[in-house]
Amino acid sequence: VETVSPKLADVGTLADETAAAFSAEGVAAATLLTTRTARVQKAEQLRNVVTLYAQAMDSKYDGNVAMLQAIGLEIRNPALPVGPLPAPANVRSVAGPVEGSVTVRWNYVRGRYLYEAECAPSPAGPWMPCYQSAGLQTTCVDLTPGTEYWFRVRAVGKAGASPWSDLTRRRAS
Repeated sequence: VETVSPKLADVGTLADETAAAFSAEGVAAATLLTTRTARVQKAEQLRNVVTLYAQAMDSKYDGNVAMLQAIGLEIRNPALPVGPLPAPANVRSVAGPVEGSVTVRWNYVRGRYLYEAECAPSPAGPWMPCYQSAGLQTTCVDLTPGTEYWFRVRAVGKAGASPWSDLTRRRAS
């Protein structure tokens, strides 16, 4: 049996090739992780945009199945005829972006045309209108800085206005 001694140059070459293979594997793993993370983020963004679009179109066409299908939305559970609406839920307030303001937010109410919001210096009133539109938040301005205000919201739909929401309060910034 003849023994062959490896040449030092061959050992060095194999060591370099092995190190390069490990390095390439590490780069591939990092690239895969980056690509997977980007894909997950983009999928989440797409899901959010599609949900917002569907909600906006449902609101715009007030659950009209034929119109929603005409714009390409799949209707899984067609809306029942809209009756009295519930009061908007989860009404909350935060300091507004400018002096003398408060931002008020609430949850979506299916079947509404618009929302109305009011503010008052006490829970007993007098109530003053501060918003009437379709969005899910408003910033009430021209309030007295440092003064506490109370806010309430209601939804308006085919059957009229919902009851007023629970109250939220906040000092104007």
